[in-house]
Amino acid sequence: MMNSILSKFLNEFNSSRSYTENYTGDNMSKDEALKILGLNPEASQNEINKAYQNLMKLVHPDKGGSEYFAQKLNAARDRLLKSVERIMRDVNYGWLIRYTHAVGASLFFMVVYVHIMRGLYYGSYKRPREMVWFIGIFIFFAMMATAFMGYVLPWGQMSFWGATVITNLFSAIPLVGNKIVIWLWGGFSVDNPTLNRFFALHYLLPFVIIALVMLHVIALHRFGSGNPSGVEVKSDKDTIPLYPYYIVKDCITFGLFFVVLFAFVFYAPNYLGHPDNYIEADSMVTPVHIVPEWYFLPFYAMLRSIPDKLTGVLTMFASILVWFLLPWLDKSKVKSGTHRPVFKKFFWVFAINFALLAWLGGQEVKEPYITMKEFKPSPNKKMDWKFDGITGSFDRESIQRGYKVYKEVCAACHSMNRIAFRNLQDVGFSEEDIKQIAASYQVKDGPNDLGEMFDRPGIPSDYFIAPFDTKEAAAASNNGAIPPDLSLIIKARHDGANYVYSLLTGYQNGEHDENGLYFNPYFPTGRLAMAPPLSEGMVEYYGARQATVENMAYDVINFLQWAAEPELERRHKLGLKFANVITAMQARSAEL
Repeated sequence: MMNSILSKFLNEFNSSRSYTENYTGDNMSKDEALKILGLNPEASQNEINKAYQNLMKLVHPDKGGSEYFAQKLNAARDRLLKSVERIMRDVNYGWLIRYTHAVGASLFFMVVYVHIMRGLYYGSYKRPREMVWFIGIFIFFAMMATAFMGYVLPWGQMSFWGATVITNLFSAIPLVGNKIVIWLWGGFSVDNPTLNRFFALHYLLPFVIIALVMLHVIALHRFGSGNPSGVEVKSDKDTIPLYPYYIVKDCITFGLFFVVLFAFVFYAPNYLGHPDNYIEADSMVTPVHIVPEWYFLPFYAMLRSIPDKLTGVLTMFASILVWFLLPWLDKSKVKSGTHRPVFKKFFWVFAINFALLAWLGGQEVKEPYITMKEFKPSPNKKMDWKFDGITGSFDRESIQRGYKVYKEVCAACHSMNRIAFRNLQDVGFSEEDIKQIAASYQVKDGPNDLGEMFDRPGIPSDYFIAPFDTKEAAAASNNGAIPPDLSLIIKARHDGANYVYSLLTGYQNGEHDENGLYFNPYFPTGRLAMAPPLSEGMVEYYGARQATVENMAYDVINFLQWAAEPELERRHKLGLKFANVITAMQARSAEL
């Protein structure tokens, strides 16, 4: 009997060839098929299987006798958010690297903005330091490009839609705008080619920044640094030694910078980001409020405040390009703003305006006079969580109960595809318990020697099994709504733990409207497709604790918080150690 794989290959090829325009020849024979596969007529079944699979990988990734090859050849974009979470969870101190990188970028811009403001106030753009100023502007442009491309790479909702909005700005350029956008995308939408080039540029542009910084320093040393007085140095008598003044001052400044940096990294790593970026990018779901990172907000405010697209783009870029004209626009011979009363007032107007634009850029786009007619969700209930605060830790008994609630209630609709069974060991489950839990599930694996998938009992290294195979199946079973994955739900919602707790305990009654939606005052629109998930006693608790709705919600929130931030305890402890080190270093610097 002909090999099943070879038979499948012949059927697929002949079927596809029969639809080829003007084809009138005979179907492929077995010998022809073997020749295409690079095999001789005496090839074994295993040789045919492997040759067929290799061919399918190259020319027909959606075939091959199984879904395996399609999964292997999925676009990189489908794995980006998962790879970031894998670094956070499975790489030693991967969370520290990732959070330091993200928060460091924000503080880098904060320091640069302070540096620019200081340069404006003390006239650093004036002769003879024009070249220092110009190179600094190029550094700022390179920083903006690097930061924007890096923000896209995690491939969350805000990443995708931010990239779509910002790259579309170039379409405002007459005649060639659309071609520039397609060139930037590498196609007709933000997709895998876009990410490939953004990743390459995000890696390479820092080297450009380093080169520009070197030129910046060289240009600075040509005429020396300016000073707050605005008076040029005439001799060495007008200067002070590098040590101890500058060394000690810089040590203290660096110490304060690292205190702020690691205060965010260890205790509020997601404060400067947006929760929606923990939701995987979906081109079919537009976020209610698209915003860039905070350091782009002033320019974003200019862009969206002007109805005409081209005018908005020109205004945004002109607000930076005008810096090149400052050496000629400011004709005053006095450099320092300290000795220029009128300039000083306008400088602070400029600084306040910049801060105001940043605030406006982060606000929702809505008319203030119609908000009273809109539904406003109730303020979230404020709970006392053990994991809050600088010494926060996990309540492992509560987490174990929360896992029971998730398994018996939430898992019927919601996946948690970032969590492996082996991770349960962190919250007190024994190795034997984990093996039993994993073995109670059937996992699709493969392919086998025939190129087919098969089912097997789960093992500890497997990830939690999703309740639905496809999004369509999930929507069909949930009143048209796709239940979100719960792995990152706490980080993917504003005031995460309090919001989810309020939502679970906030149903007014179990009745739905004519559209099948249930009223909940804590949901942003007031109505949602999810029925009240918890009811008294639906999960069996052991011991004195009662399985009330509030207790079950409290426990499952503890479980979800651990799932979203399993490194939380280590992060808090490391933060305290770092604080002690910085305190000692600052004390030593003060002594000098």
